[in-house]
This record gives sequence, structure tokens and C-alpha cells, in this order.
Amino acid sequence: MKAATGHRTLHRVRGIAASILLAMAPSASACINEYSTLLSGEVFMGEGTHCPLSAHLISAAELALKLDSLDGLGHVRQASNKELSDRGAALVYLGRYAEALRQFRELRSLGFDPYTVCANMGTTFELMGQNDSALYYTRKAVELNPGAHKGSEWIHVRILERKVALERGEPVTSPMLGIDFGSEELPRAMERDELADIRNQLRYQLRERMTFVKAPDAIIGELLFELGNMEAILSGVECAVDVYDVAKEYGYTSELFDRRYAKLSGMTGKAAILNAIHPATDHAANWITYLFYGTLVALPIALLWGLWRWFRRPRAR
Repeated sequence: MKAATGHRTLHRVRGIAASILLAMAPSASACINEYSTLLSGEVFMGEGTHCPLSAHLISAAELALKLDSLDGLGHVRQASNKELSDRGAALVYLGRYAEALRQFRELRSLGFDPYTVCANMGTTFELMGQNDSALYYTRKAVELNPGAHKGSEWIHVRILERKVALERGEPVTSPMLGIDFGSEELPRAMERDELADIRNQLRYQLRERMTFVKAPDAIIGELLFELGNMEAILSGVECAVDVYDVAKEYGYTSELFDRRYAKLSGMTGKAAILNAIHPATDHAANWITYLFYGTLVALPIALLWGLWRWFRRPRAR
């Protein structure tokens, strides 16, 4: 409990310090680049890497209008299979899952694109809580088109396998995506190119999933923790902390998560100071860094020298 309170306090102090420095800094034009922190503790200048993950925004009113339009079109002429597929998708987004499922089954009987039908049925069954059926149709969709959704549907299969295992009471001990980031405060890396591909696929899947599934959700929380570990290795500490924050919103917690969150949050101070001051170049950043650490060294030396002079001064007789 004390550790968690300390983590929150540290996060607030970071935000307050950055706000004060921003207020003190001279006004300047907005910067495209910013400072970020590597897992080694080194600070570097690069493109902004703060990367909170947010869901797609869905307008229920616009979807309802689209659905009305498609239904009206069906009364005027025979709707195409693609239009019927769009109608089913609109029903899913509106939460009318049973109607959507009937639409997709009709399309399957008409011989419409098997991949699209299986993928949509898998998603619909999952949203209805029928995870066994969802896993069956999602697996079929991946077999039909493994490159769909930027090659990320294997992650959807892993999610459904985890859900089915939990429903059956089976023990779950391995990471959902099969990647071991270690048990230390700093996540350890696998091969970077492969990890970058998985990171991009996971981001795609999470944005889609978070459109339908709101917090709290244990599955999304766990995946966000894994994404944060990837971002720490590939993008920087600040990006990882942003993603960990979203994981917390989805209710994710574990002893390792708390330790790792505290460690990475505590590494962001130097970059926050440099970003608040808005140096224009790496040269300026180096100068400010030297000044900052030089001041930290010089102050205690000056204090000790002053005390020494005070004790050495002649005493009045």
C-alpha cells in the first residue's frame, strides 16, 4: 500500500515539476522533436514518442443513419452482398448482435467472401460472450487470409484461447503473446525487428478491441502491459509509461507491473526538464545537462567550503 502511494506521489511530483518549468520557460514555437529516455538511462532527442493508445471513436447516430439508408435501399432494389455485409457491421457497432449474426449467416448461405463472413461472425460471437464459437470462426478466418488486419489476427486467436481457457478453469501461466520480458524492473529485449512487427500488430488489435470493450477488462489490461514493455524497448521510457497508464485504467495490476511502473516513471525526470526548457538543438541540451549536473556537484562543494571558511575565521578575543 505504501509503495503504491509512493508511485502516485512520484507521478504527481513529476507533473507539478514539469508544469512549473513550463511556466518559467520563455515562450517558444511548438517543437516537433522532444527528449525521451532509453532503458539505459540515456536521454536522446527524437520525434515525439509519447504514445497514449485510444480507441476509434464511433458515432452511434451516424451508424443509425447508415443502417436506415441501407434498409431503405433494400426496399427499393436488391441490396448487394457488400451492402448487406456493411449492414451487418453497422449492427455490430450498434450492439445489435443477434441481428448482425442473422445477417452474416445469410451472407454465408449466399456464398459471400468467406473470410469477411468468418471474421465478422467471430467478432460477433465474442461480443455475445460465446467465446468457443468466436474462436472457431476466428481461426477459420485466419486460415483463409492470414495477412488480414496487417497480419495481426493471430493475436485475436491468442486472446480467444486465453478467454476459453479461463472459462474452463484451466491454469494460465504463460504470457498471452508468448513473449518473455523477464521479471526484473526493466523489461528485457528479444530481437528488435521481430518485436517491432509484433508491437505494430498489437497496437492495431488493441485500437480495434478498445472500440468495443471499455474499462475495466483484464485481457486488455494484460495486453497493454505487454505493449508497454515493447515500447520501453523500442520507443522509450516515456512511451512505456503512457501505455502503462492506460493499462491501469483497464484495471491491470501485478507485483511486477507495480515495480516496473515505479522504476520507469522514476527515469523520466531528466527528459521532462529538458522538454520543459525547450532547447533548440542537441548542443543546447548538452550544455543544459552539464549545467544541471554541474550545479548539483558545485552546490555541496560550495557549502562545505563556506562552512570550512566560517570555522577557520579568526575568533574575537
